[in-house]
Amino acid sequence: RISMYWTDSYKYTNYFQNIRIMNKLFIIALLTLTGMSNAMAQQEVALEEKVYEVVEEMPSFPGGQGAMFEFIANNIQYPIVAEENGVQGRVLVSFVIKKDGSLSNVRVVKSVDPALDKEAVRLIKSMPKWSPGKEKGQFVNVKFTVPVTFRLQ
Repeated sequence: RISMYWTDSYKYTNYFQNIRIMNKLFIIALLTLTGMSNAMAQQEVALEEKVYEVVEEMPSFPGGQGAMFEFIANNIQYPIVAEENGVQGRVLVSFVIKKDGSLSNVRVVKSVDPALDKEAVRLIKSMPKWSPGKEKGQFVNVKFTVPVTFRLQ
C-alpha cells in the first residue's frame, strides 16, 4: 500500500506540474500576441507619422515661393558678431511641414557660422503655418529645405 500511495502522489504532483507549465506557456503566448499587436499598432503610427520628401502636392508657403523669400528678407536680422567679422554665406535649413501646416524638426543642413546658423533657425521657426503637402488625397508630413542667404552690403 505504501508504494501505491507514492505512485498516486507522484501522479498528482506530475499532473499539477504539467498544469503550471501549461499556464506559463499560455501566459507567454498571450504576452507574445500582445507584443505583436503593440508592434503592429506602433507600425501603423509610424506610417501615419512618416515624413515624405516628394509628394503629389508639395507644401506651400502662404502666398507662394516669392512671398516666402520676401518674408525671409523682411524678417532676417544679421547677427552683429557675424557682421563685425565680415561673415557671410548661405545656410541651408531643413524642416518638416506637418499635416496641420506647422513646422517641426528645424535643423541646419549646411552651416556657415554658428551665429548665422542660429539666426536662420530662428527665422524659419518664426514662419507662419504652411499649406501642408498631400499624398493620395491625405495631408502628410513633408521634409523641406530652404536656403537662407546672408550677404553684407
